[in-house]
Amino acid sequence: MKDLFEALKEFMPLWLVLITFAFGYLAYLYSRIFKKTNDLADKQSQYLKDRIDMVDKTTGIFERAVKQQEGDLTNLQAINEKLQEDIVKERQEKEFELGKLRTQLDLMLNSEGVTLQNLAFGQRLKSGGDDTQAIDELIKKMMEKIDSLETLLPLQASVISDSQLTLAKAQMAKGNLIDAADRFEEYTALSEASWEVYFSKAVNLANLRKDEHSNRASIKAYNDALNQLPSNINLNIKARIFSYRAAMLKRVNRLDEAESDLLLGKKLATATYEIDDINYNLACVYAMQGNKERMLDAISCIQHPASLKSIRHHMGDYFEKFRNDTDLANMLSLQNHKLQSRNKHNM
Repeated sequence: MKDLFEALKEFMPLWLVLITFAFGYLAYLYSRIFKKTNDLADKQSQYLKDRIDMVDKTTGIFERAVKQQEGDLTNLQAINEKLQEDIVKERQEKEFELGKLRTQLDLMLNSEGVTLQNLAFGQRLKSGGDDTQAIDELIKKMMEKIDSLETLLPLQASVISDSQLTLAKAQMAKGNLIDAADRFEEYTALSEASWEVYFSKAVNLANLRKDEHSNRASIKAYNDALNQLPSNINLNIKARIFSYRAAMLKRVNRLDEAESDLLLGKKLATATYEIDDINYNLACVYAMQGNKERMLDAISCIQHPASLKSIRHHMGDYFEKFRNDTDLANMLSLQNHKLQSRNKHNM
């Protein structure tokens, strides 16, 4: 290179020689840079190609996984549909069996004259007979069937509602008041109930004499019964519902409301039972209010010995204020004598 430079100096000016060498060196540097750039570009291209190959492989794996999952999902859907079909079939079979049991129990209750209205009026089945044992067995089977149905979702509300009502009637007729209360509650929660259902439910809760909650639940059921009464209902039935509701209002010490119900019932009642029940409850309310004169007036209208007996039975609560009152004692003796004389005369 030095010799070449010395040779060129002889033929060319120094500055031109320097320029020539500078351009040559620049060309050399450019070629080096170009080569390195190409090498780097090749490496980047290879890197991108490798990444693309990796993505392609990953995509293939993902697509195969998706197809596998789609297949699994299709299989699960088929299994689920089969299970649903089996559940529907099983539920329909058990509903049919429950319907047969309910029909049998209804027929037995009807043969005994058990109706909602009669139950509300105090009807009960005699215990110990073959019929009551058969009723017990049907009740047990129906309860087992209902329990098994409730595990088969989805369950339509109408499926067991009629059976709940039949069970409520049977339990109330047998005097199983707690079980009857549970069945009535189930039925009224599932169905639009009639006034007879609410009336029987209210009487059953009242007879429980359990606690404040059952007392208020009874009042609510009487309210529902009155709301459902048809316009052409027998007025004595309407009077009886007012009297029974008043008895519950009396029990929770809502005396003004009880008196109002009784006075309204008194306007409606024409039958002896309703009139007597209203007078008895009025005597209780007036005694609790401390109104001696009205209490004695109400007792003087009582026409049944059982009502007088109830007054004596409740000297420790409703008639506590007049437990030792001679006028009350005299009135009870007088009424009892009148009723005995009337009964002898009618014999």
